[in-house]
Amino acid sequence: MRTQRLDPAQTPEYRAAMTVIVGACTLAALGSVLPVVEQATNVGMAGLGILALLAVALRFLVRFVRERLEDAADARTAAAWQAAHVRTSTTARDPVGVS
Repeated sequence: MRTQRLDPAQTPEYRAAMTVIVGACTLAALGSVLPVVEQATNVGMAGLGILALLAVALRFLVRFVRERLEDAADARTAAAWQAAHVRTSTTARDPVGVS
């Protein structure tokens, strides 16, 4: 049986986190020297924030619509089941044939 190395530097999550951190530090260093980089970074971060908010809003909207469609389908199914299983008027008055 092989054992895996548990070195955190070998995991994809660690690499992704370090890439983000190194990228942010690089942009900060460049932005301190070149103001145009700082301005572009600010615009880019604002754009990413707006996109993230739009994605969250869209997910909530899709979920809301899907739940309403499922509720309507459940109501139709319940109405069809009730219509198929409703007792007739003769059965209700004379359940066992006794008058």
